[in-house]
Amino acid sequence: MGMKNKFLFPLLLFALNSYLLLAQGRRDFNFKFDGIDRNFVLAVPTGPIPAGGFPMVMMLHGTTGDGDKFYTISGWKELGEKEKFISVFPSSLEFCFIGNQGFKNITSKWNNGEAQSVKCPNLVQDFKDDVKFLRKVVDTLKKLYTINNSKIYISGFSNGSVMTNKLAIEMSDVFAAAASSGGFLSSLDSAKPLRYIPIWETIGTHDAFLIDNLGRPLPFNDSLNDYISGFTRVFRGVENLAYKFRLNKTNITYTYIFDQPNSISQKNHLYYTFIKDMEHVYPNGINYPFSAPIQFWEFFKQASSISTPVQSASYKSDLKVFPNPVNQFIYIKDPGNIIRSHRELLIFDMLGKVQLKTSVNKDRSQIDVSSLPPGIYKLQILTKERYAILSFIKA
Repeated sequence: MGMKNKFLFPLLLFALNSYLLLAQGRRDFNFKFDGIDRNFVLAVPTGPIPAGGFPMVMMLHGTTGDGDKFYTISGWKELGEKEKFISVFPSSLEFCFIGNQGFKNITSKWNNGEAQSVKCPNLVQDFKDDVKFLRKVVDTLKKLYTINNSKIYISGFSNGSVMTNKLAIEMSDVFAAAASSGGFLSSLDSAKPLRYIPIWETIGTHDAFLIDNLGRPLPFNDSLNDYISGFTRVFRGVENLAYKFRLNKTNITYTYIFDQPNSISQKNHLYYTFIKDMEHVYPNGINYPFSAPIQFWEFFKQASSISTPVQSASYKSDLKVFPNPVNQFIYIKDPGNIIRSHRELLIFDMLGKVQLKTSVNKDRSQIDVSSLPPGIYKLQILTKERYAILSFIKA
């Protein structure tokens, strides 16, 4: 390598880093992933890199939305400039779903339990693994920017809120906290998280998804206690939390705080806030006098003091289970041959309760599930090095 070329690459890196630090504004990323075009939008604050690296907030849009829309309306990029964190806005894919009126509709949704529950029947669709995609987004940004790995957070709206809660379980090794609005954890997404992180769910009492058949919204008074167990049951099961709560009230919010585990366990915190008269919106301080970015950011900044340490395990998405649905024996397909040692295997029901505990190794990847009642289950394989969360149906 000549002397001129020897210094060319470092100079190019220096020039790129200088551009990234000084330039403010939108950056679009488009790339091929899992055989299909994917994209996300990025906002990086001006100025020097904060000590320890940039914090990062990922914002997930709702049904019919995309990253561009929530880059524009959510309020995160403006707060990111002020507080000096990176904000990223990925886009989901479009598939066929059954709408509220029973009609088929091609629209965008994140692939989670809520999406799977309303997908068009009798239609073969190639649903992509959005957990795998969002991991790729985070990994890509870590290579391009100096990111503080302990300060990566996730937020979302509606179907994106459902996805946020799924990620609070399946990407708890990445995100330090999760806070979202307008959608709860789907029972189809329950499993045991790698670690417990602080989670905050918010929803308006006038949200269309809460209004009953008579057109009545949820009441904004102490009778909310009568409703709370139904909203929290699945997540409390996943997070191993007792039905004991503390209640904080303001003139526009009721916040229920669950932080008492059912047994000796890692500490964790689950918050549910009902917001007075708010409809199905992601509150940005303009469409409702409650700014999710400002409130959630304060919540995120406290996350490091109440989240548990990250387990040293890497996610593996190439493991598969078959047949699916299954009657008696389920098998683990391991194309990467990563099952080389004794591994713990847990099977959870839709409420996050362990129904079967066994192990697999390279000589035995057959599991007898004949004792399980019919239903949808999550299978989790975990060691210190690798883990995976897989779904299957017991017929």
